[in-house]
Amino acid sequence: MSENVIILGHGPGPNGWDPGAKGWDGTYEADYLRKRILPTLKKYLPQNANVSFVTDKNVYAYSSMGDYVGKVVTELHLDAFDSPTARSGHVIIHGDYEPDKLDLAIRDVVQKYVGVRYSHKGQKGISGRTDLRNPSLAKKHNINYRLVECAFISSKEDMILLDKNLDAFCRDLINVILGSSNESVATTGKSFLESIKAGAIRSWHEHKVLPSLVGAQAALESGWGQSGLAKNGKNLFGIKAGSDIPSTKKGKYPTKEFIDGKWIEVEAYFRHYDNWSESVADHGAFFTSTDFRKDNYKAVIGEKDYKKAVAAILQPIAKSSYATDPNYASKIIDIIEKNNLQAWDKEAFDNSIVPEKKPIPKPVEKPAPSKITGEAYTVKGGDTLSDIATRSGISLANLIAWNSIKNANVINVGQVLKLKKPASPQATNTYTVKSGDTLSEIAAKHGMTTNQLTNLNDIKNPNLINVGQVLKVSGSQKAVDKTYTVKSGDALSLIAQRLGVSVNHLTTKNGIKNANLIYPGQKLKY
Repeated sequence: MSENVIILGHGPGPNGWDPGAKGWDGTYEADYLRKRILPTLKKYLPQNANVSFVTDKNVYAYSSMGDYVGKVVTELHLDAFDSPTARSGHVIIHGDYEPDKLDLAIRDVVQKYVGVRYSHKGQKGISGRTDLRNPSLAKKHNINYRLVECAFISSKEDMILLDKNLDAFCRDLINVILGSSNESVATTGKSFLESIKAGAIRSWHEHKVLPSLVGAQAALESGWGQSGLAKNGKNLFGIKAGSDIPSTKKGKYPTKEFIDGKWIEVEAYFRHYDNWSESVADHGAFFTSTDFRKDNYKAVIGEKDYKKAVAAILQPIAKSSYATDPNYASKIIDIIEKNNLQAWDKEAFDNSIVPEKKPIPKPVEKPAPSKITGEAYTVKGGDTLSDIATRSGISLANLIAWNSIKNANVINVGQVLKLKKPASPQATNTYTVKSGDTLSEIAAKHGMTTNQLTNLNDIKNPNLINVGQVLKVSGSQKAVDKTYTVKSGDALSLIAQRLGVSVNHLTTKNGIKNANLIYPGQKLKY
């Protein structure tokens, strides 16, 4: 299940403490959220619940919404207005979205104890906004997010109601947040699986892809149909789109790739479908849609054992893995077994059962992406790094490393990428003395002691070397750390994104204990 993140609005930011709105009695929003609501929420939080609270960072001020990719995010606030008669709460989502189950459940809690206002997509108590930073950043990063205005802090009537019902309000809020995330056992999860069951069974009859694998992959890849890609693009499997797919049939989304032992975020183009049925049908065809895929996924076609079928789409059985997540197999198997999707397989194997064929749109016919060969490739319009990696048969990690790419989301039309591992550079064997050099500095650059350098070159006086003199050295010259000077308004997460490194890399490299505490003028090694 997805981790739930509850953000408390305002608070500590890059320019100090942001108190938020001032209440009718002089209490400030940030204080009420942290001193009243937070401890009450924690009181009703079950032991080992998959929930984390963000209290020590003003997410809005740091623009750090990208830190929560893959999580279910609920941000809590209290509204305010000059008029003391303005009252009641509401749930804010991005204006392009329909409210999901969690949005509506939280709306019901607010309505029960305080009352609600506004409406969006025909739903009272929901507000659709396209002009707010956090909902817009959440949409950009494909995050399941909502901002909850619990009440008007400027309204005496609202705050009396909230104070009176605070225990019940926080208890119900925790219950609906946790209830929405348990998709493998919740009604929503069961409904999702039922909605794709017929297509999954049909996948066996038409493509010989095991139904349990289809169902589990759809659930995992789409967050049980709740991801932005599943909602906006009707894409349940994270199937990417190459430059050959028209712009009307694809969209650009952030995605996580596991590279060199860590997760990094990259952007890639993904297929758009008209409905989920079309996505399920295209998933079955995907495994045999090109000569490369026919060979790469040949072991999954016709496989009747779900554990073997999962292994067949991943390395080492497949030359190129369907997913980079090292725990992908265990996650898929867990979904299959917890939801008894093996029953789908038995139903498909029973020849007396023919799945009902409901009319579904045929997948858009598309030419197979052209394979990239040779030792170099020139980037064209519409290319992404992950697309180039797939078409060339090279892992994304190698493509990044061989071309010294710092930001996997930034490549330029006309840029020439190496498709072959560069030859290892020869170790430096000699060094020519330059003006201003000292023997100790030359030794340090090459990982040697001054004594080793003098002995190797039979130097009698280490203080006497000449410009142009050629010295024998052993080892290669050490890389020099680059530095970045912190500017006003910077946050460590934004700096890491600009430099193409992780926040953990910066904190470790610079001995930073509190990632939220940096100051203008500070020099950071990277």
